[in-house]
Amino acid sequence: MNRGRPEKTVTEEEMKEAINKFHFLKDAAEYLELSYPTFLKEKERLGFNAEVVQKTPRDPRHEVLDFSDIDHFIEANKETDKHCKDSIGYDQVEIDIPERCIVVPWGDWHIGNEHTRHTQLALDTKFIKQHANIYVIMMGDYTDNFRKESPGSGIYEQVLPIPEQKQRVEYIVRYLNNRILGIIIGCHDKWMFDNEAFDFPQYLANKGGSYYMGFNGVFSINLGEINYRIYATHKLQRWSSDNIIHGIKNSFRNLEDFDIGFAAHRHIPGIEQAYIRKRWMTGVRCSSYKITDHFISHKELPKSPYCLPCVILDNEEKLVTPFMDLRSAVNFL
Repeated sequence: MNRGRPEKTVTEEEMKEAINKFHFLKDAAEYLELSYPTFLKEKERLGFNAEVVQKTPRDPRHEVLDFSDIDHFIEANKETDKHCKDSIGYDQVEIDIPERCIVVPWGDWHIGNEHTRHTQLALDTKFIKQHANIYVIMMGDYTDNFRKESPGSGIYEQVLPIPEQKQRVEYIVRYLNNRILGIIIGCHDKWMFDNEAFDFPQYLANKGGSYYMGFNGVFSINLGEINYRIYATHKLQRWSSDNIIHGIKNSFRNLEDFDIGFAAHRHIPGIEQAYIRKRWMTGVRCSSYKITDHFISHKELPKSPYCLPCVILDNEEKLVTPFMDLRSAVNFL
């Protein structure tokens, strides 16, 4: 005499439905009105058992590099250097602008910090878009981006999550689009690269159709027959508490021949024109939308005043006219 449930077979569709419907196999067996041993036999018969893991195939990426000869090795290293140069940024770019214009070094936004002037940043974005002859060079530190690996205690001053900080920056870049001449990476952006291997400023340059300059670069700007060379960098090693433009002047003496030097990082704006190496140069430090933070207060550094330093480039004669605030330059132009 047979005991228990009668022998029964199920279709593949019925088995699939039961397995997908229930978390526990015993519940699936009950649903199909099968004893648990019969359910397991049917599951195996229909091919619903776990697949046998195969031996991991060899992957050429994990093999020891083997070059056919020294010339092959040299070519491989050339490709590596080319990739790095394309990824890190441009040493110099040449840009044609049809008429007299204003160029603004624009950085240290620090979106997401509780001490940042977020509304002012949004208003300035709209103002720049409304005036067709204003161009900007983005100077780094677009998000505040403090995290546990960052110095100081800025992580406790974040009022926006980092993903939203990045989204707001991307909106500005997309909104201004071809008004951005180039994008520089700052130290707060570098934290993102160090922790996530994500080069956010390079991503922004791609989205905005602009040039990614890495940590610094030279913009060769042509206004008709007149050429202006702008050296832009986020951070300078040669700086002085007594003269905020000191590092730019030293860069002119030692590093690059340029007409205008832009720098950021210190959050204190400044302009100076000097006669060095038998030529005139103009140095400009941009301000910051972040008034202060715990780190700045602890170091007893001054709070950042608001202004947008800029220069007017003339297209009839080689003439650089600096202004401490963008709106004054627009009124003059």
